[in-house]
Amino acid sequence: MTGPSDQESRFRDQLDALTPRLRATFALACAERLLPFYSEFCRETGEGEPATALASCDRLWDYLSGEPFAVDVAREAQRCLDLIPPEYGPGSTRAFADDACAALAFAWRSLETSDGYEAMAAGRRTLASIDYHLTTTLDIDDTEALEHPLIHSECARQQRDLFELASSPDRVALRGLRTRAVGESEVLFDLNTVTTGEHPRTALTAPPGLLDLRRRLDALSVEQRASFAAACAERLFPSYEASWRKTGVGDFPSARASLDRLWEHLTGTLTTCDPRAELAGSQGLVPGDDQQGSSSGPTGDACVALAYGWEALTTRDAQAALWAAGAVFEALWGHVVALLRLRPGELRAAVMGHELVQAEVARQERDLALLEAATGTEIIRRLRTLALSESSTLFGS
Repeated sequence: MTGPSDQESRFRDQLDALTPRLRATFALACAERLLPFYSEFCRETGEGEPATALASCDRLWDYLSGEPFAVDVAREAQRCLDLIPPEYGPGSTRAFADDACAALAFAWRSLETSDGYEAMAAGRRTLASIDYHLTTTLDIDDTEALEHPLIHSECARQQRDLFELASSPDRVALRGLRTRAVGESEVLFDLNTVTTGEHPRTALTAPPGLLDLRRRLDALSVEQRASFAAACAERLFPSYEASWRKTGVGDFPSARASLDRLWEHLTGTLTTCDPRAELAGSQGLVPGDDQQGSSSGPTGDACVALAYGWEALTTRDAQAALWAAGAVFEALWGHVVALLRLRPGELRAAVMGHELVQAEVARQERDLALLEAATGTEIIRRLRTLALSESSTLFGS
């Protein structure tokens, strides 16, 4: 996979552990982020069959959603491969069109393989398009491209998808996952979402100053990173509780108890605790698409952030804490879009500059500064107190 080398084996192991249906879902989300560029290529050159590609994509989403119908997987995959344009010819998006059709073919083929190779290939194609954009359009050298924020952002998206698929294998929110992937295609090559923009779009792209935030989290201890993640989760819990009381969806009492145990473990008041068992339990709390509070809504964001808090304790990698931050931004993204009744072309600029997003950026910066300035349980208790006091105003007063 084009990207940080330490992600390759981890992604493959995680994909191998999924069922063929879930591997195909992962691969199809990767393809969905590229398909708009195939349509753009067809409009630009008059070549290709965009309706055929989109229909194939729709059929696979329908098939994965459980709608019963017969399908010839090999034929569908070959039809997608036949759509790949010739290597040479007009069109600035020709390489992206190639990757889009190939990724869609790999998604179909993932249904009939015994391991994650085909799904991995779909993920590689998405990253290959970003790499081509960086090295060809922006004239960035290969070494620099591998560590570019656009590459890191796509790696984070793929890891997020894998986490959600593994967390709720029988209840995966396919509609939400597809809608999200379609939205992410708008920012796949957008430098403003990861480098020049002051505020994040959501976890769909990356928290602000992605590389700097990652470096700062890397410098913290495991307990400090988990505390940062727990504070992010804490700010999301009032919206979860309100949704649970209104709809009955989810298991708020269990989630609340799990977050309390995380804080108690971090402050030393809970002496018997198995973080890995707690991680498994918190992952099981993430709601699926068959529930009103799906994994793409506020309830799911709160549960995902909680799971990342426990995961931060089980790994030396700072990525889990980074994703917890992203869960808050994703929740804010949905809230601001609904609040302002935005049209697609207005989304990024309006959300990134909104006062609610700016306030969360400031809170996370403050939490990091507190953790960097001192160690010990007293700082963690202060972090919890601050998060509790701020949680009721995350989405406004």
